[in-house]
Amino acid sequence: MDEHEVDLREYFLILWKEKWVVIVTFVAAVAAALIVVYRLPAQYQVETSLLILPPLAQDVAGTTVGTVYSPDTYRRLATAGDLLEAVSARAYPDGDGPSSSELRERMTVEVAQTAAGDFPGRFPLYVRAVFRGTSREGLVRLATAWAEAFVERNADLLLARTAQSYSYLSDTFSDVEDELRTLEDALRLQRQAHSEELLAVEIAELEQRYAAYMADLSSAWRDVELTRAELAAIQQALAREPERLVVQRGPSAEAVWQFLGTRPQARDVTAFSDLVVEEEVLNSVHMGLRDRLATGETELAKCREAVAYLETAVAETRAALETRRAELVAAQFERERLEREVSLLREMYARVGTKLQEARLARAEAAEPIRVVELPVLPTRPTGPNKQMNVAVAGVLGLFVGVLLAFVSNAVKSREEAPEVAEGGAGSEPADRAHPHDPTDDSGGKKE
Repeated sequence: MDEHEVDLREYFLILWKEKWVVIVTFVAAVAAALIVVYRLPAQYQVETSLLILPPLAQDVAGTTVGTVYSPDTYRRLATAGDLLEAVSARAYPDGDGPSSSELRERMTVEVAQTAAGDFPGRFPLYVRAVFRGTSREGLVRLATAWAEAFVERNADLLLARTAQSYSYLSDTFSDVEDELRTLEDALRLQRQAHSEELLAVEIAELEQRYAAYMADLSSAWRDVELTRAELAAIQQALAREPERLVVQRGPSAEAVWQFLGTRPQARDVTAFSDLVVEEEVLNSVHMGLRDRLATGETELAKCREAVAYLETAVAETRAALETRRAELVAAQFERERLEREVSLLREMYARVGTKLQEARLARAEAAEPIRVVELPVLPTRPTGPNKQMNVAVAGVLGLFVGVLLAFVSNAVKSREEAPEVAEGGAGSEPADRAHPHDPTDDSGGKKE
């Protein structure tokens, strides 16, 4: 036999000699595994499942719309950080729940697509989420919170286009309704504050008053002109008439009798008969013209005062009339503007209301995009740790380690015995080397 040929009996002999090393190592590994396994907390598993209908549907016009997302997209949505944070906060309101990264490590999400033949025109996805941990109640809360949060956050994403617009249309409808109510109130207040009928009546009254003032003013100007012409004629006549007149007359009868009583001479009588007396008297025509001139000047002053009053009244009436007309134009312009805006908003209100009703009907008629098909159930049996498997693995590992230590121990002992054999004789062999295959050679058994 070749000296390098491996003989299994030698290995068995070594293991038999070092059997206590193997046994002790095996027992120690099994004991350590038992201690560790029975001290580890029990691991439980809770799962929940969702059925996701992709947003493929018919809108109000009858057109098939929507987008099919990939399974990896749904998996990313299921393990989104903000979603897991909301799940932890909902399951543990006290704030002692796991973080999003810890929760992501403790959960597994599987996405499976159903057969297209079973759902023509749609491809529902089956999403299964598995949560692992030591608290059974906590796992149920986490699974329930995850299902609720996933449905709440992603339901609108998976709705049809018409149903998705419901929230936007609802907000727009509310805004348009508020704006329309505000404009209608403004239009009503504008009509109350600036009554066009009242302004029209005031304008008609002012126009009548203005026309009357203008007629009176024209008449007053005619009176002024007539008075001026009359005064000019009087002044001309007055210029022609002297203020005093010289009157020539003979002696009066009394003067003649008195003269005759003096018994004048014939010559004196002739001279007395030729006597002419001149006397200045006031010109009655001149005085009458002066009275008429004074009266005419007084009338002219009165006419001028009337003209001034009428001109002031006309100016004030014209200003008031222009103001009222401007107010009427502004009121009409503002009313027309508000009416246009109200009309446009009413049309928009009707259109948005119709679209909102269509979206409401589409949302009500559309199937729920996410359905919980499997609710989390409180586990009754732990899923780990597998005590038998762990102990068995520890035993196998202990056995391998024991075998390894047995060979190491035998090698160390062989090296320690080698110097002793060398001192006993160079030609003699150690008993255990001379008979390596005889385990009963303690008292001189047979030799090969």
